Amino acid sequence: MNEEYNNAQDNSNPLYNGIINALQLMRPAAVLGIKGLMELGEKTKTLTAYAREEFEDLVAEAQFERMKQQIDEEQKE
Repeated sequence: MNEEYNNAQDNSNPLYNGIINALQLMRPAAVLGIKGLMELGEKTKTLTAYAREEFEDLVAEAQFERMKQQIDEEQKE
């Protein structure tokens, strides 16, 4: 890939060479940015899984309390 860039720099058009040089300089920043997005995605995935688990626990607890209340009401009758 760098070979392609080097071959492209042989072009005599200064604008073209400037664009190629700018792209070469921006590549490490782009890689770093993508790496950061991937890490953010993993953290978001972990947080979402944790929140889902907590929500499922709350639903299960509410269902249990509701069932318990129904049983208590039936026993009073």
